[in-house]
Amino acid sequence: TWVGRDLFLSVARHDLQVLFERILVSLERIPAARWMNDGRATESLDELVRDLPARIERLDYLAADCGTSN
Repeated sequence: TWVGRDLFLSVARHDLQVLFERILVSLERIPAARWMNDGRATESLDELVRDLPARIERLDYLAADCGTSN
């Protein structure tokens, strides 16, 4: 089938990139981008770290489900 376990890999990569940028902002290595809502970068970092495993698991489940549906 054309659908594989890596179907949502780009979504997971994006989530990791956002997390990485939030970490750099919290360490004051880079300034917060406008999309980060400036002052909320640290708050969002906690939320991102807490939610990431569940998001990855959900994407994995969706990819597996799409692979068996075809």
